[in-house]
Amino acid sequence: NSRHDQWNNLDSSSSDFGVRTDPDGRPIPTPIWEAYREGIDDGKYIFTLETLIARAVEMGFKKEADAAKADLELIKRNMFIQERYKDKNLWGADTFDAYRWLIAENIMKLDELLK
Repeated sequence: NSRHDQWNNLDSSSSDFGVRTDPDGRPIPTPIWEAYREGIDDGKYIFTLETLIARAVEMGFKKEADAAKADLELIKRNMFIQERYKDKNLWGADTFDAYRWLIAENIMKLDELLK
């Protein structure tokens, strides 16, 4: 779905979604497409951290695994899972950045520990 100017997602009563193409056929990602992509990446980072936590427990690093798990549980407790996301209970960019950094920091710590 697209409305009006392909370079302006805010020029209509509803936003564009999916990937639009320019006259040459090159994709023009829309904000919602980028949100999907970021969500998939976030899921991969969470899976990576959960995998490293399990490996750390198996290798006897319970204290470090528990610390990483506590950070991950903090993030999960603060998620507002909704059937449809509109404009309520959404994280801002700063919150996403802080939580992504927390996940990345734990991944790096456990990865270094498990080498």
